[in-house]
Amino acid sequence: MSARTLAPIIPVVSWWPEGLFHPDGKHSQLPLSKGMNAMKHIASAIALTIATPAFADCAADQRLLDHPMLNASVCIPAAPQRIAFTMEEIVAAYAMGQESVIDNWYFQSFRGNFPGIAATYDVPAVDVSYYPQSDIETMTLAAPDLIVSFTEIDNNEKAAELAPVVELKWEEETTWRDLHGFMAILLMKEDEGQAMLDALDARIARLADDLGDTSPTFAIVRTMDEGGTLQTFTSQNFGASILQDAGMQMGPEILSPAASAELRNAWWYPMSSEKLQTLDVDHLFVLTGWEPEIEVAFLESPLWQTLPVVAEGRVIRPQGDGEQFIRENIVYAHRVVDFAYEHVLGTTAGASGNPNPFAAWLAD
Repeated sequence: MSARTLAPIIPVVSWWPEGLFHPDGKHSQLPLSKGMNAMKHIASAIALTIATPAFADCAADQRLLDHPMLNASVCIPAAPQRIAFTMEEIVAAYAMGQESVIDNWYFQSFRGNFPGIAATYDVPAVDVSYYPQSDIETMTLAAPDLIVSFTEIDNNEKAAELAPVVELKWEEETTWRDLHGFMAILLMKEDEGQAMLDALDARIARLADDLGDTSPTFAIVRTMDEGGTLQTFTSQNFGASILQDAGMQMGPEILSPAASAELRNAWWYPMSSEKLQTLDVDHLFVLTGWEPEIEVAFLESPLWQTLPVVAEGRVIRPQGDGEQFIRENIVYAHRVVDFAYEHVLGTTAGASGNPNPFAAWLAD
């Protein structure tokens, strides 16, 4: 019996941060382990060989995929031509040159921050929007030969009737670099994937050199849907981790992930207007708020306007919707580096000789 017959879907029970994939971005996000060379770690752990007799009999036009992010081996097309990426992994795939036969909310949000993509990208006719809540019947029109998803999504069972489904598990120690590494292996672009990580690490190291010994402090916030309250991100925030890797420091008033978890979760917590008055950082990154009307009213309030960091012009409003600090992928990591050059050093990455390899995607 073939692996396809036995298990086109790989069920697992895995750890999920609350609201991990919710498209409104209001909930928690993936943790990031600093300094981990995930591709090399994965290379040592992966075995693209037959793991058990149950999976030994892939069809002639299939290959066996075995990886730490999978609960079990699975047979997939040897050279898939029409891959449907259902969730956030669609961005990692696109960064490696692989387009999806379906569109989804995550890539639509991503494209909104990179207008240069629109010039060359043909939007797929099939849009599943937020996949866990989508009508799988619409995916039939895309005729995928492989579907990539995450565990514990009910729609995977129906999707398996269209094509083999690779279900990724996300555990507490998993990082975005692990997902990047998996995508490189899935797409048979391991060398390219590793080179991309090496290039990012080199940019971060160069930024650290350019910052010198200044060690500027920062905080990352955005207005919530409750007046006078700020969503305040901890050191486990994706953007914060990139800035910290470059030598910047989270403001001392910002709660640790453990203390934040006692209030909400380890990635962010609500800061009251009273606590806001004690906020003293060199740079305050303010992301696009949840509700525009609430955001405008709050940012025009006397409380906000009299904060030293505001009055002295040290507030940074990143270009775009702020997802670059929350959704975790290599392209957004490069944008965070750009923001540090533009708003902390007062220059551009290109002018400093440390250009963004995805800069062309930013052009109108």
